[in-house]
Amino acid sequence: MSVTASNYVKLSACCGYFNTPNATGVVCTSTSVYIIDSGVTPQDGEDIVSAVTELFPGKKIAAVINTHSHNDHSGGNAAIVRLTGAQVWCSREADCILRLPELVGYLYSGGKPLLEIQEHGRVKSEPCKADKFLKETSITCEEVTFTFVPLEGHFFGHYGIIADDGEKKVYYLGDGFFGKDMLKKAWLPFIYDADAFRKSVQKIEYTDCDFYVAAHGGIYTRETVHAAAELNIIVTLEAELKILKLLKNTPMTHEQLLKKILDFAGMKPQLIQYLLIGTTIQSYLSCLHDRGLIKYKLENNQMLWFNENTSDSDFINSAINTSE
Repeated sequence: MSVTASNYVKLSACCGYFNTPNATGVVCTSTSVYIIDSGVTPQDGEDIVSAVTELFPGKKIAAVINTHSHNDHSGGNAAIVRLTGAQVWCSREADCILRLPELVGYLYSGGKPLLEIQEHGRVKSEPCKADKFLKETSITCEEVTFTFVPLEGHFFGHYGIIADDGEKKVYYLGDGFFGKDMLKKAWLPFIYDADAFRKSVQKIEYTDCDFYVAAHGGIYTRETVHAAAELNIIVTLEAELKILKLLKNTPMTHEQLLKKILDFAGMKPQLIQYLLIGTTIQSYLSCLHDRGLIKYKLENNQMLWFNENTSDSDFINSAINTSE
């Protein structure tokens, strides 16, 4: 679904979003427009500019604010900058990827990526650079105050953006947590640090706002955000517990474990999704190891992961301790 003026949803006097699969945020002040995440492709960026021109005639896009640098959130940056002269605001970590988007393919592949990965829409993106680095602070742009909140766990340098126009507070989450419908379709969303992700979800849950815009999963209110947040936490704990049970007295390589997980979930992913899930499983293994719940050994030139004696109660206590 492309961005058009007709799928703009107004949430308050100044805040809204485009009701598309990536829920691009829009904040409009007296003279300017701020875009939160820019879609996947240059065409998305062009569509955003066209829709904003129709919706807010006479107002210029001042900045694209990226929650993080995955290209389904930043792929339209370069086009918007080229067409409007807008600035790009993001974290220092995100800027590294925006400048060299091919790094994402190396991250997923653990080395030089296959050509089909380099050319894939989830990896290939037009480079751009940041004009302003986000940090944990608030700034006021005319009648809107933006607050930038670190939300680690999904990807490096991820920030949530709260826009307060005096009427409503709208929290643009990026992938700070995932909507219920997405979790039903993708039991293992991409996460690079499960412990940090759960802490970020809790931070979101207990930040009082009128609306919470999840990039993949719809809009939540202060009445509905708690259930959605808890579901995100449960999904990550369920994945960890499944890994612990599979490794109980049965050492496995990463790829052996990945196959078990995919078989359990009834999934048959294509290559890019296989790599994304594989990266996520590796992240879960690292988190479980660093909490002392699993071990590894090098045997017969294989790296084998195993759960020697971690019980369910040990796991629960560990999860509680890391959430504090």
